[in-house]
Amino acid sequence: MRSVRLSTALVIAAFATILTAGGALAGVPTPPEAQTGSVGPYLIRDSFGSTAASCDYPDTGGLVLKSIVVKAPEVSWADTDSNNDNEHGKIAHRIVVQRSNDNGVTWTKLKTSTRQVAPATENAAANLTKRTVSIAVNGNKPLLRVYSKIQWIRPNGTVRGTLKHWYAYSRWTSDQLQGTIEYGPCHNVLAS
Repeated sequence: MRSVRLSTALVIAAFATILTAGGALAGVPTPPEAQTGSVGPYLIRDSFGSTAASCDYPDTGGLVLKSIVVKAPEVSWADTDSNNDNEHGKIAHRIVVQRSNDNGVTWTKLKTSTRQVAPATENAAANLTKRTVSIAVNGNKPLLRVYSKIQWIRPNGTVRGTLKHWYAYSRWTSDQLQGTIEYGPCHNVLAS
């Protein structure tokens, strides 16, 4: 019975630490999705109960962010002609991590994942896989946020449309955090 209480106490303490660390982000809104051109159907998991973004912290030592991982979105080509069942193109996906040193007033690009490109049709989503960015930020503990950049690329190589989706929710993973706790954007350094 004692180990259950200790485990529960650790979860509560870790969650309180996250809430304290998240205070700086409380007033920083997540940007709305940005779309240019014409895009096709897509599904991005980003809600309190189901998110694709994970903030990964080490299992030992201080709670310093080591990487951000985003599961692939489900993206298909647009069906623009009901008489043509062979509409297709390529889908490009990458994640971009931004940082702010002024409490969210201005944001600059910190890192970008590799770009993945896969074919898609109107009936089958592109076979995309997760993207990962390693984080090594020292010093003034900037705020970090992440977005997926998705592009629909026509067979001739031109971009049909682009979508940027900033993640409002993320999973926090580490043994120190007792598994997974869902909360807002990633924090570079959590109080330990």
